[in-house]
Amino acid sequence: SRYSGTFVQNIAQFSKQLNLSLDDSSGVEDMMSVPKPVNNSLPRNLGDAKFTSWELWQKQEYSFKKIAHFRRAVPIKEQTVISYILDAARDGCEMNWNRFFEETGLTPEIASQIRLAIAKVGSRERLKPIKEELPENVILPL
Repeated sequence: SRYSGTFVQNIAQFSKQLNLSLDDSSGVEDMMSVPKPVNNSLPRNLGDAKFTSWELWQKQEYSFKKIAHFRRAVPIKEQTVISYILDAARDGCEMNWNRFFEETGLTPEIASQIRLAIAKVGSRERLKPIKEELPENVILPL
């Protein structure tokens, strides 16, 4: 991931010089439009993948799905993207929580049900007992 932007730019440049067409679905335009994060501005323990996911979501307003496919021949899971973004928030990155809750489907009602289940179980250590206390329509993504 460290050199992918440069690599893609070189491919695009050589393809242009050789009059080779680039597949429009390849996302090359998107890949070149987002700047690579500068390592010295990363929060303490946040790696490039997490910071890039956060930056695409927070600053570029990409969807979780678009980030999961971004610069990847094989996409990662959207849940992984969500985890990366949450890790960035834990490390001090700015978050649009309203947008996050809306996109993950976490309504105030569901949040309240989760809090009640945690209180009943008495611990957040394990998700299974909490999940068992929740109605079937509540999905614990994390």
